[in-house]
Amino acid sequence: MRSIIFFTLVAAYLVSCNSEGPAFAVAGDTDTDGDSDTDTDSDSDTDSDTDSDTDSDTDSDTDTDTDTDTDTGPDPCDLDQLEDFEVDDGLFVEDPTDSVWEWGAIVAGAPEEGHGNVWATNLSGDYNNCDSAFLTSPTIDLSMCGGMTLNLQFDIWYEYEGTSGDWDGLLVEFWDGSAWVQIDPVGGWDTTSIGASQGCTVSSLPYVNGKPGFTGGSTVWVTEEFQYTPANFSTDFGFRFAHGSDAYIHEAGAYIDNISMVLQ
Repeated sequence: MRSIIFFTLVAAYLVSCNSEGPAFAVAGDTDTDGDSDTDTDSDSDTDSDTDSDTDSDTDSDTDTDTDTDTDTGPDPCDLDQLEDFEVDDGLFVEDPTDSVWEWGAIVAGAPEEGHGNVWATNLSGDYNNCDSAFLTSPTIDLSMCGGMTLNLQFDIWYEYEGTSGDWDGLLVEFWDGSAWVQIDPVGGWDTTSIGASQGCTVSSLPYVNGKPGFTGGSTVWVTEEFQYTPANFSTDFGFRFAHGSDAYIHEAGAYIDNISMVLQ
C-alpha cells in the first residue's frame, strides 16, 4: 500500500516538471520556452509632451490719434508794434509819389532831440503852396479783432500857418474797409476847420480844407494819441496823415516819428 502511494507522488511530480508556462508572470517578462527564463524588461517611459499651446489672438488693436494741433502763427489781435523809421521808411507810402513827404534825417525845421530818421513834409525846408499830400501806412488784417480798441500814438513836431486863421494843417484818418474815417485825438484838435482854400484852384482844393486838424505850432515834440474802436476792423486796415496848405504863407510843416499801434 505504501508502495502504491510513493509511486503516485513521484508520477505527480514528474508531470508538474514537464508542463508549459510559469506558475506566475511578471509584467513585461516574456518566456517563450519553458526551459530558460530570461528577463528582458524593456519598459521604456517616453514622455513626449508636445503641448503646442499657441496664442493666435487676431484682434488688431490700432490706436489712431487724429488729434492735430495746427499752429496758425501769432494771434493777429495780439498787436503791439512800434515803428521808429531808423532802419527804413516802415513801408509808408506818399501820395502823390512826388509830394512833399520825405523820409530820412532832419536837416532843418524840427529840432532833432534824439529823433534820427523821420517822415516829414520837407526834411530841409518849408512845405509848398496849395499842397494836398498823404502819407499812408502799410495795411494789416484786423478783421478778427472786432470790438477791440486800437491805440495809435506817434511823436510829432509841427509848424503851420494858423496862429491867427488856421490856414494850413494836418489831420489823421483810419480806413474802415470802404472809406476814410476821422476821429478826434485824445485832447482834441487845434481847430475844427482848416481853412486851406485861399488862392488855390477851387476845383482841386486841398483835402484838409474845412476839416478838423492840427494847425499853428507845437513848438516842441509832442505825443498824440488816438483810440479807434470800430464795430469791425477791415482786412486791409490802415491809417494816413493828410497835409494841406493854401496859396500864401508856408511854414516848416510836420515831422513824425515813433509810431506805435496796440490793440486792447
